[in-house]
Amino acid sequence: MDVSQLTRIVQNVGDSQKRGQSFLNGQFGFGVHAFRAAANRLTVRTSTSSGQHLSLSLLRSQSDDIEPPQLIESSLETDVGTGTEFQLSSFENTWLDGLDTDKIALEIEQHFDRILSRSGLKVTVHDAALQRQRVCQPFDYESVDGFELSRTLQLKNSEPISVLIKLASHSVAGRQVCIFANGRRICEMAQLRSYLRQSPFRGYIWNNPQLIGYIEVGRALQPVITRDELVRTAARDTAYKLFAKEIEPELKKLVDQVNRAKFDQNMNKLQNVLGKCFQNTLRAQRVKPKVEELDALDSKFQAKPAVESSTSSSESESSSESDKKEPETKPKKEETPPTNVIHFVNSITDPQGSALRAIVVGDSIHINMSHPDFVSRTSFSREGKPVFTERLCSYLSYVVGAMHMNHLVKRFSDEQGVKSAIDGMLDTTAGLELRLRKQIKDLTEPSPDQIN
Repeated sequence: MDVSQLTRIVQNVGDSQKRGQSFLNGQFGFGVHAFRAAANRLTVRTSTSSGQHLSLSLLRSQSDDIEPPQLIESSLETDVGTGTEFQLSSFENTWLDGLDTDKIALEIEQHFDRILSRSGLKVTVHDAALQRQRVCQPFDYESVDGFELSRTLQLKNSEPISVLIKLASHSVAGRQVCIFANGRRICEMAQLRSYLRQSPFRGYIWNNPQLIGYIEVGRALQPVITRDELVRTAARDTAYKLFAKEIEPELKKLVDQVNRAKFDQNMNKLQNVLGKCFQNTLRAQRVKPKVEELDALDSKFQAKPAVESSTSSSESESSSESDKKEPETKPKKEETPPTNVIHFVNSITDPQGSALRAIVVGDSIHINMSHPDFVSRTSFSREGKPVFTERLCSYLSYVVGAMHMNHLVKRFSDEQGVKSAIDGMLDTTAGLELRLRKQIKDLTEPSPDQIN
């Protein structure tokens, strides 16, 4: 930064040479004077490639009679011999809590990530009082595992737009996909309202915390003065159409794939918990008198032969007499296998093609995840995980209880047996729901999301 540049940037408020040039930071001409909000003094030191070493001081209260830059003998200690140092001092007390080198460096890294990636540039935050410093670093997208989407979008009569988006194997805080203009961050894609209004998949893609990266628009698009939106132009409309046509469909495929894997992983967890709760519920019911009566009825009707053989009355009397004389050991009853295994499946239909909530297969209860009643009670987090709510727990409890008792009631042939089975179903349902609700917290605790 030479004498004329340094003089102009601090003495001509709102009249920077970059003013009106959308491809340069500082296009609105006020940037360097932002120090007045927090500090009383700004000191600028610079060393140029021509060998000049300059210094300029500016007080918060000064608006005119500002001393021009002065030549100094000492140069800046930089790796390449050139550079500029901005020193802020005499801060207002209300700003002292936020003066931390790490926090300030993090802000610079997030807002100027693409500038920091340029070769030959080094930005260091230094705390003179605490003798602490930190070098700002651009984010290393290559170090993050995941699926990468890299594109160059060409607009007519304009610079190309560079796109680098990665669906990471885990959430990366503070690195969601952002729009950058000439290296400076504008806003996250999830907050770019002008685009979201025409985005095909909106938050399903852009709200995903595993989606990281940047879209560098360079000089093709212009930011508004608040730097949280893009100026409405024909070029912006064209760019948005390219985003929707060439970027979003590819991203949706990746997000669908990862969400499916996460859904299966979490539903397997729910399936295992549901099975254990169900077994514990049945185990607890066996000590109740009502269930003991049910077992007695079960034994009574299970002992009946499916087909009775025809015998004469004399043979029957003879058999009866012999039974009194020589009692025989009763054969063990053949118990119907308990339904204590739970499986979630993608589809169950009857012969007419109508969706069924669940069926019993052998000793397993298969629950249909695509049934409208199941789907309407399942919601998802931003990460794509199913959220296990009390509504879903209640639904599963009643489905499992009904399937289990429907399986048992087929063995009874009298009214009392059916009544006991229905009472048992209600006990099973209530007990299972109570146990599931206790497990909701464990089921919804966040865990690292992995891409298989």
